[in-house]
Amino acid sequence: MEEKLKELLLKEVKTKQEFEKFLKEYFALHDEIETTGSRAHINWTRWTNKKEYEEEYKKFLYEIKPLYKKYLHKIFEKIRESEFFNSLNFKRFVETKISLFKEENIEIEKKEEEFKMKYGKLNSEFVFEFKGKRLTLSEIEAKLESEKRDIRESAFKKIYENIYQKKEDINSILDNLINLRTQRAINLGFENYRDVRWKELLRFDYTPEDTDNYRKSVKKYILPLYEEFLEYLKQKLEIDELKPWDVSASIFKRGEIKLFKNQKELIDFGKEIANLIDPYFAETIEILEKNDRLDLMARENKQQGGYMSHTEDVKLPFIFMNGSGTIDNFMTFMHELGHSINYMLSRDIENPFLRFQTSEYAEVGSITMELFTLEELKNKLDEEIYKDLCSRYLSRILKLLLHIGKIDGFQHFIYLNPDADYTERENYFIELDKSLSASNVKWNGFGHLRNVIWYKQRHIFSYPFYYIDYGIATIGALNLWKIYKKDKNKALELYKKGLSIGGTKTLPETFEETGLEFKFDEPAISKISEYLKEFFKETI
Repeated sequence: MEEKLKELLLKEVKTKQEFEKFLKEYFALHDEIETTGSRAHINWTRWTNKKEYEEEYKKFLYEIKPLYKKYLHKIFEKIRESEFFNSLNFKRFVETKISLFKEENIEIEKKEEEFKMKYGKLNSEFVFEFKGKRLTLSEIEAKLESEKRDIRESAFKKIYENIYQKKEDINSILDNLINLRTQRAINLGFENYRDVRWKELLRFDYTPEDTDNYRKSVKKYILPLYEEFLEYLKQKLEIDELKPWDVSASIFKRGEIKLFKNQKELIDFGKEIANLIDPYFAETIEILEKNDRLDLMARENKQQGGYMSHTEDVKLPFIFMNGSGTIDNFMTFMHELGHSINYMLSRDIENPFLRFQTSEYAEVGSITMELFTLEELKNKLDEEIYKDLCSRYLSRILKLLLHIGKIDGFQHFIYLNPDADYTERENYFIELDKSLSASNVKWNGFGHLRNVIWYKQRHIFSYPFYYIDYGIATIGALNLWKIYKKDKNKALELYKKGLSIGGTKTLPETFEETGLEFKFDEPAISKISEYLKEFFKETI
């Protein structure tokens, strides 16, 4: 790899033709290196207990990636020095990356990767003894849907108390990450890591103050609606007081609804629903299945959560998740299918730095796919099960919009207050959680366990400040869903258009191409709260 990078740097780029050839060769090499990293990451997250995959991933993180960063900076400088630089449509990207490079930060970033891996390993070991069985986090969380309240309570306590016992390890990992990231920021001449990360994430179109307004707006418009829904749920459950283990229960007391028992059933049902939305989406699942690009069911020694990755050697997505049969799991699969469709539609853009939108729009693709799915499930599920799905989904959206405010707000606090100790951090999160949580859910006797909410949030450790993206995207997705309900063909046309342009346009321009406004301010959140109220009345 180093030899190829050295050769590239020595190439002459005096003519436009030479410059274009240089870029083409560089993009191909970049894809080769990124594929090596993607494969190593996929293998390790699938089997965190396999030493060979751990060593392969460490080699990429500690040897290949740091070496590439040094050469990447030199390559970007060579690109910037060219007389043809001003004609490039990723000029701003190159300038931003150059401004964020400091060689002394490479060693710090290696240490960061070490602690991110440490959290990933710990996260994959969230396994619980429950009713004589060993269950992963995904499997035991399904028990929170049980029609039996004692099972819900028992599952909640098992999850939260067991993860809470790991608080020292989790806080130690976070302490190290905060210190390392803060030092990186200081080395770059910034006052705090948040401002560095803002640039790393290419956030040119909104400010940290906009995210403060998001939190205020969801508290004003979404929280009352969530409390209203929970009051309705309480009446349906015929209980006097809602506890944290009640909020995922079925309004029909149906308990756990298993849509699939294994990966094959999940894939087949996914293809059936995807085909109703657009046959191309079902074809994509078929391609991934045939090429062994799906790992969908929960098991031990597998990292929690879900993601879509991709490798440029075969130009195909890879979907990873932890399914246990629930409706939520099915929605996760369709969410990752949305990301996969995004990749399939933009994969032929030669420039890897323009191949994808930033995450704020990428998540529009995935969340919109969930909403399209919700619409098409109407005629595929028993009426009562469908209503149950709608109630759970409404609850999930409302809770997510509030949860985004908590996780985003917490990250602002920890990086603007890097000297805050473990207790200050814990107390801050508890107060933040209380302010953005339904007052009719009583945590009596379990208040200290609220911190488990962030303990199991992988983004805080591995993808810092990647969370407000979901709020921005959810607003866009809900508006695109509204179009779908009135004119399916138009919505699909806009959806595909937005996903196919990758990062070739600015974030507001990409939203505009999809028939949406790039807004997540008070008027935008007020508008979607009215839409969700409408949905509540119509379907539940």
